[in-house]
Amino acid sequence: MSSRLKTLDAMTDVPAAAWDALLFENDKPFLTWAYLDALERSGAVCAFTGWQPIHFTLWEEGVLVAAAPAYLKTSSSGEYLFDGAWARAADRLGIPYFPKLVMTVPFSAIPARRILVRAGGERHAQRLLDQIVGWAGEHRVGSVHVHFADPPLVPKLETAGFARRLSVQYVWENAGYASYDDFLLRFTARRRKLLKREARRVFEQGIEIRTVRGARHFDPDLAHRLYSATVARYSHGPPPMPLDYFRRLADACPDAVEFVSAREGGQVVAGALNLASGDRLYGRHWGSLDGHPFLHFAACLYHPVAECIALGRARYHPGAGGEHKLTRGFTPTLAHSAHLMFDPRLDQRVREFLAHERAALEQGLPLWERETGFKRKP
Repeated sequence: MSSRLKTLDAMTDVPAAAWDALLFENDKPFLTWAYLDALERSGAVCAFTGWQPIHFTLWEEGVLVAAAPAYLKTSSSGEYLFDGAWARAADRLGIPYFPKLVMTVPFSAIPARRILVRAGGERHAQRLLDQIVGWAGEHRVGSVHVHFADPPLVPKLETAGFARRLSVQYVWENAGYASYDDFLLRFTARRRKLLKREARRVFEQGIEIRTVRGARHFDPDLAHRLYSATVARYSHGPPPMPLDYFRRLADACPDAVEFVSAREGGQVVAGALNLASGDRLYGRHWGSLDGHPFLHFAACLYHPVAECIALGRARYHPGAGGEHKLTRGFTPTLAHSAHLMFDPRLDQRVREFLAHERAALEQGLPLWERETGFKRKP
């Protein structure tokens, strides 16, 4: 049966039902048609922001059998993987590094499928991967990057000539805790005392933290105002996520939206926008009007963990980075990415870099695990 590759300039070029028919439950909400479309229509993702959509789709007799969200990038912003050294090496070699082709979900470091197929459609995944690599070569794209890939895809990528990269993320996992106090019992007495003291400091400031769920309880304008205030304190550029993104998100993921609000004297002074899917919670955007001590920890770490335990959720992925999560019960977890450099000189240098980076991570992971503050297992 013959197949046909079609590239899309926007999610609107493919029917939502056809795209979503390829999804598994754990793909939601970030890989849904509505979420990816909200990124594009809001202007957060476009050529101007350095994210030009170039989604790859594979069709058989008019039926979509495989798809991969992808973008031509003119910078590395919003990727949560650092490749500045590679770009500088390419410049020294006289090789243009941009634009590069990136298969990922913009502004997200959450590991997930990067090639979407129905169950049993692995042959379509391999065929689409081959087509993507061929397209990149024909269009003189210098490299192809697959960020935060699902582990089953990684061996296929390595067979196709990609170099694997490891990175560390901090994830909370539910070990069957009966309550938040039960979770705290996993820590050493010293660390448990520290966490309780930080939570108490927020309470002593007269701040109340609570979660509202569902789009009808969510105020996107307020969430964006808090988010923008925080971005303005730590960045000289405009916020990467515009107001329209927050508004469209409520329509795209009405049941997934959860907002953790922190109130002082009845006024919201900070908030964390999270998205839920099944038994998982994902941290997205944090914002505050003032720098209340320990409030970020309380709203983005302690409170969501307590809520996950109460609701029986299995995992909380709070977002990229943040070694402070390590000492607060979030386990260091390896994430996988893969990178294909078409120029053999650059490919050699990238592979040398990755070999050293991977050795350091694998050596350091046991040491980081001991820093969680959990009691040693007997």
